[in-house]
Amino acid sequence: MSNKSYLERYNEEHSSVIASLNVNKRICTRLLGFLISSIIYFIIFQISKYTGLHDIQTQFLNTFVNYIMTVAYIISFFFIVFYVLYISVKSFKESFDKVRYKLKRMLFIILDWLVILPICATVASFCFAFIFTFAQVEGDSMYPTIYNESTVFVSYLEPVEQFDIVVAYITPEANLISSNEYYIKRVIGVPGDRITWINGVLTINGIIIDEEYLDQETKEFFKEDGKSGKQFVGDFEYKVDGVIEKCKVIPDGYYFLMGDNRTVSNDSRQIGLVPSYNIEGVVKYEFTNSGIERVK
Repeated sequence: MSNKSYLERYNEEHSSVIASLNVNKRICTRLLGFLISSIIYFIIFQISKYTGLHDIQTQFLNTFVNYIMTVAYIISFFFIVFYVLYISVKSFKESFDKVRYKLKRMLFIILDWLVILPICATVASFCFAFIFTFAQVEGDSMYPTIYNESTVFVSYLEPVEQFDIVVAYITPEANLISSNEYYIKRVIGVPGDRITWINGVLTINGIIIDEEYLDQETKEFFKEDGKSGKQFVGDFEYKVDGVIEKCKVIPDGYYFLMGDNRTVSNDSRQIGLVPSYNIEGVVKYEFTNSGIERVK
């Protein structure tokens, strides 16, 4: 019969890298990995409160990920207590060594998988906080480009360019609105632009724009129905320190957003210019029943 301990035998049944570690190093590596991932997660969660991240991201961090981390903390605490007892109390070590090998092996396999959870949670938190997120569209303001109740992939890393579709966090402090809301709209005007939308025709700096992202039927509809309200003659409004300002040219740090479904969309024509720090990300893909489609 082998004189090797159950942990040594367990090590040998895994990768050569792990097998090369002794028992103490293996356990310490597990604890160190958990400690590092916990610290990184804590930093991510704290930074996310100050980087303009809002409900879309923090809902994920505050619920699913937090549950994972809480369970991992509890398990790690009991494991540390067990390990301290195992190496410091001889009677405890002798009693545990008498436990059946299969049970010990099962416990350590479970521990292996559970220690992976905080690492996965940390990676997921980093991605959702600083790289990308998913958002569900509510309403028909972007029809026919994006449909109601569809899910979109939003990139935080993409630079905002004219005619991109973006997710913006609209607040009473920065916009002419009474509550915080998320908007999915298209960037029509950038700093330095003059904008009009009259009788369904968009002009930027006096030039008529052929909006290629709209189909011909939609354009014709706007020309007919666009004469009703929601026209825009070029008078911008925006807030600075809660005070409403007016201008004819979009100032630095602001964008003019409009929905593709112009006659029903509530956008910069009503709520004013949107500051760049309230634009969360650029919409790149839409998830529909037919698959994943790139948003134009």
